[in-house]
Amino acid sequence: MEAIYDLEIPRIRKTIVEGNHTRILIQVPEGMLDYSLKQVLKEINNINKEFQVFVAGDPSYGVCDLATNVAKMLDCTLLIHFGHTTFGFEKIIQASLKNSGIHLLLIPAFVKINISSFLPNLLNKLAELNWKQVILVSTAQHLNIIALIESFLISHGIEVQNRVERQILGCHVLNARKIKDKSVDGVISLNAGTFHTNGIILTLNTPIIQLDPYNGDLQYYSSEIRKQIIHKRYAEIHQSRSAKTWGIISSSKLGQFNLTKIKKIKEIIAENSMDSLTIIAEKIEFSTLSNITWVDAWVNTACPRLVFDDQNRVEKPMVSYKEFLYLYNQLSWDKLLETGFF
Repeated sequence: MEAIYDLEIPRIRKTIVEGNHTRILIQVPEGMLDYSLKQVLKEINNINKEFQVFVAGDPSYGVCDLATNVAKMLDCTLLIHFGHTTFGFEKIIQASLKNSGIHLLLIPAFVKINISSFLPNLLNKLAELNWKQVILVSTAQHLNIIALIESFLISHGIEVQNRVERQILGCHVLNARKIKDKSVDGVISLNAGTFHTNGIILTLNTPIIQLDPYNGDLQYYSSEIRKQIIHKRYAEIHQSRSAKTWGIISSSKLGQFNLTKIKKIKEIIAENSMDSLTIIAEKIEFSTLSNITWVDAWVNTACPRLVFDDQNRVEKPMVSYKEFLYLYNQLSWDKLLETGFF
């Protein structure tokens, strides 16, 4: 199914005109670089052909890598960011924009699709699994259609527990943990790809049904699948136990740099008479990490995607911050399982 996004063109025009913004930076996810970006540029050009409009060329995975530094460098007064909300990063964004002279316009880019034809299959899957109570979560682009799913489920006798906060990110899935009744049967996650679903798997010991809103595909993740994933993480963690030199991965991106974590890791390394190297970059290149052959293992303080999606791209073991704490007795295994791996 072709994705058509609500680009909120009237709001963009109003913001530009009322704010008298003539230098503008646009930041969009890779999936919107084609026709969506072309449409936005055309609309801005219709306002005034003399405006200076720039497009951030680095991949945009969320407001954690909001391009405020680029906007400052280009002397832009307006940053239009598509595909995400402030979810989970409100304080960081406010601190970054304070006294910067940059106005931020966030466009969630809700997808315009009709998923009604997919819902009977979802209901059949729930009947097959004998699910009666569920939690319903979604990524930002699909929050506008989640109410349709809720109404459909309720009309067919399915209890939906969380009916207020439903957004998740691949690295921020706390809304999936808001279970009032421990007898809930599982989580229904409305998203494409696996990153967000893996976040739930590594945080919550509850079966998951993932519904892809673009093609209707259903994927069922049982508790047994979670055990298999955790087993792989356990093996990766313990491969790093013999490390004598640790590489600390850090990101300079707005919502990913965490000096507190870096300091804590360095304290533990010093207490255990080990050596360390701290790598900081806007975009982590795995070829760079692989070239540093004298590092025995890596601990990641940047985007969790590096550990849980890309660990096979690095020759040495890589663990998350919380997994590192577990290794050095700062966090119990039971607590790690309870609170999630990142």
